[in-house]
Amino acid sequence: MRKQVARLALEHAVLAACLFTEAAAVKSILDQIFAGYDPTSRPSDPFLNDTSACLADGTPDEVSVDIGVEKVHSIDQKKMTFKMEGYFRMWWKDSRLAFPPSVCRDSMAFDSSSPGGYQMWDPGLYIQNAASVSMGGADGEAVMLGKDGTVFWSRRLRAEMMCHNMDFGKLPYDIQHCAIIIGAYRYKATQVRTSWRDSSAGPSGAIDVIQKLTSGEWDLTPTEAKEVNKVYISGEYRYPCACVSFVRRSFTYENSMVFAVFLVIGSYTGFYISADAAPARVTLAFLCFLMVLNNISGVFATLPPVPSSGSRIWLVDFLFGTTVINFLCLVEYGMVSYAKHQQFKQRHTERYST
Repeated sequence: MRKQVARLALEHAVLAACLFTEAAAVKSILDQIFAGYDPTSRPSDPFLNDTSACLADGTPDEVSVDIGVEKVHSIDQKKMTFKMEGYFRMWWKDSRLAFPPSVCRDSMAFDSSSPGGYQMWDPGLYIQNAASVSMGGADGEAVMLGKDGTVFWSRRLRAEMMCHNMDFGKLPYDIQHCAIIIGAYRYKATQVRTSWRDSSAGPSGAIDVIQKLTSGEWDLTPTEAKEVNKVYISGEYRYPCACVSFVRRSFTYENSMVFAVFLVIGSYTGFYISADAAPARVTLAFLCFLMVLNNISGVFATLPPVPSSGSRIWLVDFLFGTTVINFLCLVEYGMVSYAKHQQFKQRHTERYST
């Protein structure tokens, strides 16, 4: 028993020594790499090597980015937003972070952008059309330094995205197109050139769908990826833009259409009820009319305010048509009742005139 305890103690001591040696080696490498490093200057800043170039931008730094999407949920067509979870990933090269020749490692990984307490330069990318974003920190992040100064930075992403160009004209067979726009807030296009990781691969080179994305009645598919330049009062900036399409598969809306058709058929059966049975005919026609009207209200409750000058909504037009038919069935009984009353008056007059 004592031998086993002694052996375990020896193994723990050896492991602790190895870990200490590893940590010391990493600390020594980082001390060499970050000696004289300025995290406020970008890698290709000409001022680093020539103080006379302080007013020139020099060569832009190439920064590649993509988003790995694991889940899309909480698609709110009333607010025109959706939420997604995944990973925000960036690549760039900073020659100042290249390993010393004496280091035989190919890479080193860290759990933050401040390895060993040192601060790295980062391009300051953000998602332009996000209502709220949570990246890295407690959610998780990883930084990998390559031997030649290549930096890979991956952060856990949770974002609520805005999609203000939703068009419900073809509801319930509509396809919504939403953009994901990424920019470098601090740097102009002449300073940082931001691009999708693999633009030649199309949408998959920008939005990496880690698993098939479905959310309730929606299926999501990346459809386009490109880079555009936008000019603001402060200068020209470069934005990688991606488009994702949401294809609706709505069982609820289709059921409302089927239900409306049944109500029209039910209202039509009132024609086969005797005109003398006023309570039966009026109740049937009136209930069918109100139920279809309630269907329309239910559809509008799930949509944002629609301007009077906006495009028409196919589902609303369909339900409105069935409402008109049900209302005409109600009016028809009023006309029949009036005609029967007039016929009764005529017969009564003819009887007493003879």
